[in-house]
Parts: sequence; structure tokens; C-alpha cells
Amino acid sequence: MSDQLTIYGEASNLPMIKQLETFQMLLNKDLDRSQVKKTPDGKAEELPIGVVENTLDEVYNGLWKTTGFRYQVIVNELTAQITLHVFHPIAKVWLSRDGAAAKAVQMVSLSEQEKNAMTKQQRNLYAQSLENKVSNCIEKQLPSVKALAIKNAAKSLGVTFGRNLNRKDLDDYEYS
Repeated sequence: MSDQLTIYGEASNLPMIKQLETFQMLLNKDLDRSQVKKTPDGKAEELPIGVVENTLDEVYNGLWKTTGFRYQVIVNELTAQITLHVFHPIAKVWLSRDGAAAKAVQMVSLSEQEKNAMTKQQRNLYAQSLENKVSNCIEKQLPSVKALAIKNAAKSLGVTFGRNLNRKDLDDYEYS
């Protein structure tokens, strides 16, 4: 504890240090596994955006917001960035976390006959050409990629927000 007092200053800050530690323990408690879902491709686990938003509301008493949402189409990927801000109830400061996400642009699928008639290079060029995208797919996928970016930012807040989902090696936060 003496190391923490050196970091945080006076011994009179000890009650706040304990409150910060208790809050950090809340952020790093194990997930309710009933809220975890498989990704659409079934290869990974995720928390639905509704669960993340509700948890942000509960943990930060509704004092959170997002800013700076940006998106871009790069070849056949829709990428997004966003900044998540939360008001820390103990430290009484706004914290910011950046999130990023990407999603493949939906393309018009080729028939087996068309695929077989093309060379591998032609198929790759077809997949990279936005002329072959599904109509309105960017409009449909934009809310989804925004939600993915928010979830990515929230993960950095703690285990409660899905930080350890899909990780092989876990390193638990150690409390003094």
C-alpha cells in the first residue's frame, strides 16, 4: 500500500484509493455468460451492442457519450472509428477510449458457373470492385460497423465489457 500512497500522494487519499480499487473490481468482474453470443460466422464470441450500452448506463449512470464517428470505404471494406467518453464516478473526470472496426462490403454473389469461368485473378478483381457491391449495403452496414467500433472502445474499460472474450491468454488485474 505504501507504493500506492507514493503514487497518489497523502495518506488522506487512502479512502479514495479504496473506492477506485472497488470500482476497478466492478469493471473487471466476470461476465454474465448468458449475455454472450456467437458472432454471425460462429467463429467468436461477442456482447451485443444493447448489452454494452445498458452496462455503460448502469456503470456510469448514463454519463457516457460518443464523438468523432468517422467511416471510410477501403477497397471492399467499411472501416469506422469512434471515441467513447465515460464520466468516472469516483475520480470525477471524463475518460476517453478510441474504438475501431471494419466490415466487408456485401458483394453480389456469382453463380458457380460464373466463378468457374473466371481466373483467380479475375475473381479477386471482382471482389475488390465496388461496382459489384449489393445496392445500399453501405447504408445497411453503417450502423453495424458503428456498433462494432463502440464495442471495441468499451472493451478497453474492463472485463465487464467483453475485454477477455476470444483471448487465449488472460492476465487478471491484481488488487493490493
